[in-house]
Amino acid sequence: MNTIGYNTVRDDENPDYIEDYGPFKCTRGDAWLGHGYYFWEEDEEMFYAHKWGVESCDNSYVICSADLNLPKMLDLSGSVTDRSTLKELITVIKELDKKYDKNLLTVGKAIELLKEINKRPNYKGVFDFDSIRAQDDPYATRIPIPYTSETSSALNLNPRVQICVFNKGDTIKNYKIVYPEDYL
Repeated sequence: MNTIGYNTVRDDENPDYIEDYGPFKCTRGDAWLGHGYYFWEEDEEMFYAHKWGVESCDNSYVICSADLNLPKMLDLSGSVTDRSTLKELITVIKELDKKYDKNLLTVGKAIELLKEINKRPNYKGVFDFDSIRAQDDPYATRIPIPYTSETSSALNLNPRVQICVFNKGDTIKNYKIVYPEDYL
């Protein structure tokens, strides 16, 4: 998959450093898709990139765009096959890591365990992905169109989709600041 992604970082008044060394790897314990370089999926207004900046960077943030070339992406947002693949891989975790409490297994922890399992000689290639794409739905602030007048269910025309790239390599190109205008 080739796409444009938007990466939000705290503004420490160092735009040259951001463009020279970014993106920066997220290794937080609550990284919901595991450790990696997080991008918001392309949308015209960079809605979620701005929302993250306001809520998580105390409204002091920079947004960078990048060309993402992801030939080995695990697409949990758009591929039924990839969702089935992850279900099967969760079974591998349960078989190989009996000590791991399945009730405490989060998506991020599962991804990190699969990366580790993939390094084992007998399991090389079991998790052969360069990135993961997924969406969640924590906000009511989206663009819904009700399916019917009798239901609260709606079509979300602006889903919150993130892409986590595991390694920079050749997958992330043309990383540049696109917000705020002062840095352009």
